Amino acid sequence: MKKVIFALLLVPMISFAGEQPNTLQQMMKSFEDATVNILRGFLYDRDQQIIENAHIIANHPSNPDEMLKYVRPERRTANFKRLLINIDNIVKSNAKDIEIYMKQGKKNLASEKFANMLKGCNSCHAIFRGW
Repeated sequence: MKKVIFALLLVPMISFAGEQPNTLQQMMKSFEDATVNILRGFLYDRDQQIIENAHIIANHPSNPDEMLKYVRPERRTANFKRLLINIDNIVKSNAKDIEIYMKQGKKNLASEKFANMLKGCNSCHAIFRGW
């Protein structure tokens, strides 16, 4: 009986584990978690943790249309959407560089790319919110 209950509880966890985030909040939470894990990797000298989480950000699905839903209506233009896509690409490009440099043992360069990635994140938030 315990095995049946365990199996029934396991099914929902497995089905949710493979789902991609689709709302802006889910996407940002995923980015946040990976970013914090990269920082922790640098703080605690955990190279594999940095590599894995940089990979998550570099290959994270984007949904600019979902992002535009949360922008003030007057800012929902094709130019603004392109700007969001460009910044997203900057963040992902830096994350990919972090992964590459870490695999090459170039932690100092990976650290610089992490700072650039964070600048991209902050730029997007500033533009998105109109700071």
